[in-house]
Amino acid sequence: MSMEFSKKGALAFRVAGLSVRSSAIGPMGRLDVLSAAVDCLRSTCRHERSIRVGDGTMYLDPCHDSDWNVFEDIFVRLHYQCDFAGRCVIDVGAHKGLFSAFALSRGASLCLAYEPEPNNFALLAKTRSSFHGAGTQFRAYPLAVTADGEAAELKVAEYSSSHSLVIRPNRRVVSCITVQATSFSDVLAQARTETHAMSGILVKIDAEGSEFDILLHSPSHAFAFVSEAIVEFHGDVGGDREEVVSRLSSLGLHLTPGATIADGTHSLMLFRRSSI
Repeated sequence: MSMEFSKKGALAFRVAGLSVRSSAIGPMGRLDVLSAAVDCLRSTCRHERSIRVGDGTMYLDPCHDSDWNVFEDIFVRLHYQCDFAGRCVIDVGAHKGLFSAFALSRGASLCLAYEPEPNNFALLAKTRSSFHGAGTQFRAYPLAVTADGEAAELKVAEYSSSHSLVIRPNRRVVSCITVQATSFSDVLAQARTETHAMSGILVKIDAEGSEFDILLHSPSHAFAFVSEAIVEFHGDVGGDREEVVSRLSSLGLHLTPGATIADGTHSLMLFRRSSI
């Protein structure tokens, strides 16, 4: 057995297992995942697979572990489990739209997704176009989100979920491109103009190291209508996580006890406002 076939077989076995465990996407989506397991074994793998979820469809590359890692965290391990019903959701570092699809399938009424890498954005845009449920709005923007909103250099990594505006150790960079950006304060201002939800805005940030810049250097007023924030911290870039926790606490967003998920140098933290 060749090493290449062995790798494909291992990935196919993993994906087949995910089809059994991913009850959050429903029976049709689970069939799509099982079909993707077959794709993994093909000599020429299709690098785009549609998976039905809720009233729409999301898209990922079935031939690489990185997309399935994102899928597993969201739809199997349910790391982003929140009350999305009727909420306005902002997705910073949207990748291919899997978290946005999850939020919309769980009842979010508005999702604003931001992703600067062109190949990721192409599939995010397809995901966005598939959601037409009553009362559902989905916007996607080919932009990075930063504190200052200035154009920046994106380090395009080997794996689609690892592109970053900052240098990350042990990440192989294959190219660098200049991307347009918008400021975090402008993102939140736009969300306020597009929603009348009085329960506040739910923000998810998975910015591959840029979360420190966004959360430490954005103006305090930007956070006024944020009721929940789900933040993935990347400890390998040298940022001070405790400084971020302290600042968010001073702005009324408090770390939820028992809601932190740690994985090596990474940690996923949930912050909630007691009142807004």
